[in-house]
Amino acid sequence: MLSIIKRFNILILLLIIIFPLFLSLSNSFEFTFSRSPLLNSKSNLITFPLSFFYIIIFSFIFSLNLSFLKIEIILILFCILFIFIALMFNNLVVIKNFIGLFIFILSNIYFAEYFKNIKKNNLLKIFNKIFTNFIYVYSFLLIINLYLIGFNFRTFFWESISSGGTAFFLIKDIVIFNFSNYFSITLYVIATFYATYFKFNKLILFILFFTTFVYIYLSTSTITNLILIITLFYFFIKNTKIINILYQNYLYFIIFMLILIFISSKLINLNTIDDHNIFFRLAIIEYYLDTISLYNFIFPFSSYHLYNFSDHNQYFGFLAFGGIIFFYFILTYIHYIKNTFLNSQNYFTFTLMMIIIFGCFIQNFFTNIYFAVIFSFLINYSKTFNFK
Repeated sequence: MLSIIKRFNILILLLIIIFPLFLSLSNSFEFTFSRSPLLNSKSNLITFPLSFFYIIIFSFIFSLNLSFLKIEIILILFCILFIFIALMFNNLVVIKNFIGLFIFILSNIYFAEYFKNIKKNNLLKIFNKIFTNFIYVYSFLLIINLYLIGFNFRTFFWESISSGGTAFFLIKDIVIFNFSNYFSITLYVIATFYATYFKFNKLILFILFFTTFVYIYLSTSTITNLILIITLFYFFIKNTKIINILYQNYLYFIIFMLILIFISSKLINLNTIDDHNIFFRLAIIEYYLDTISLYNFIFPFSSYHLYNFSDHNQYFGFLAFGGIIFFYFILTYIHYIKNTFLNSQNYFTFTLMMIIIFGCFIQNFFTNIYFAVIFSFLINYSKTFNFK
């Protein structure tokens, strides 16, 4: 009976954090799973994936057993401070981002303890088996879902792609809220994890990657397509010095690219840029550089009044709304994550390294709660394979 309960608890964990289930609270205080990102956001107060509630509830329940690093305590205190300041200025974008960062850090703390207990209670083999079976079922559900949303496998055509690509998961009342941005890349990260650490069934692996590529195609996400292309080069460079340079000098790449983007925003005539996304991102950075002061660069309290917009650039957002001191601690924490979880050079860690080096300049991967919780779960799970 106890074994059945433990298996059930593991399955519930996987369902909650991996299934794209997003709970929204409307202005009329009604809960729904069917909020579409294409609708006016003012009709809904807030939207969270179910994994948000899981991390909050179980971190509170087991709070006395959790171990906090100094860097994690510092960043959590920063998050609380910045959320409080953002509330004062009614800056909802910043509130959302720092709540996301708080959940990411809390997820790392919780899953570190969770997998420590999994190993301690000799449940790792059971967990691996349940995870494998879950991936099998999830792969087939994803295939079925493509039929349900109206995807034509013969023509590779999906009618909704022309209207922004809103999709549901299995039933129409469960909308995949972040379908166009984070859902497909999350599938890809899960697929790379499965391919790296498990003796996979070739048919299941083919189905998983095929469906992932289809969802990437349907999402029309530039960064997801870019990450996919870059990470496939892993198989060509894995035995070369290039990969060692990337793993050892990734922080220099991040800083260099951030400086390069800053310079580009000032040198390029933005009126000549036709792509709306590139124009918007560079325009925001140019505005920041035109209005920044030394005081605000260190203590960015006035940023919450000046910049009430979505940055879509994780590192720039950390600098603009956190200041250079906070930015230093963020890079320190990323370096801790890399050294603790991503030092082994394989397909999975390379994918995450490319997201860290390149992806975070286009999307907010550390602060998107759905992606961040799965990111945290997988890196902590990957750590258990070192003990085999």
